[in-house]
Amino acid sequence: MNNPSPARWLPAPLRRYILHFETAIEEAVIRFAGGLPASARVLDAGAGEGQYAHHFTRLRYTGIDLGIGDAAWNYAGSIASATSSNFPSPTASSTPA
Repeated sequence: MNNPSPARWLPAPLRRYILHFETAIEEAVIRFAGGLPASARVLDAGAGEGQYAHHFTRLRYTGIDLGIGDAAWNYAGSIASATSSNFPSPTASSTPA
């Protein structure tokens, strides 16, 4: 993200109270990422600016986004610009990487 929220400086309990929804999502992503094996592949469809990518650094992470949201967003954090219907997927004849 280009302009990180000043909320990151708030004490955790206050941040959870003020930004309940955002904090709940962040905590769920952290739990999810931590529960995956190191060989897991993660496809973040609708990755936006890639604000959750740093939670998946030990995994095989791919972020895709249409790139049509907020004009001020930086979509460089998304690996590809695609829809889920045109994103290449492995076929029965492909070998795992």
